[in-house]
Amino acid sequence: MPNLREETLNTYLSLLLEEYDGINAAAEIRGSADAIDITVTQEGPTPSVKIFLEAKIGDTKAKRRQAEVQARSRLSGRPRALAFAVCYAQHLRDGSVSSKATQVALANSEIAFAPVPRFGSSTTWRVGTVDDLASSLRHADVPRRRVAETIEHTVREAAEILEHRFSLSI
Repeated sequence: MPNLREETLNTYLSLLLEEYDGINAAAEIRGSADAIDITVTQEGPTPSVKIFLEAKIGDTKAKRRQAEVQARSRLSGRPRALAFAVCYAQHLRDGSVSSKATQVALANSEIAFAPVPRFGSSTTWRVGTVDDLASSLRHADVPRRRVAETIEHTVREAAEILEHRFSLSI
């Protein structure tokens, strides 16, 4: 049986994520040692946000920590970016003989994933399917969007108040 590389699983995961509405995913192909594993761009009414995924094979404490550290490093100098750490189940590396079988196994397997905060070390891991990961990715930017909408609304209200006061003073 083949021993799949992390890059291969990243490619399959990005292909699976592409099937979800609002998610554009691209795996790094033969990049340098510091290449980002998967870059997800969300489509929507607000400016697109990049979400960087860093993945490891094997769901162990050490692998989770490695994925977290790498994911957090992707946020430096990118204020609009978000990051997730992902750990594939070990059996995905060892089990499959064809790419289609591996994709099906990945789609049906449980993987561990966590949004990685920019600061601090309080990462909350979940175990779920690719569907669960896609849902988390789609909702990752909701708080930021709500803040942006609130600021935009407040600025519009302030402009209306100033416009009204200015028209009264003339």
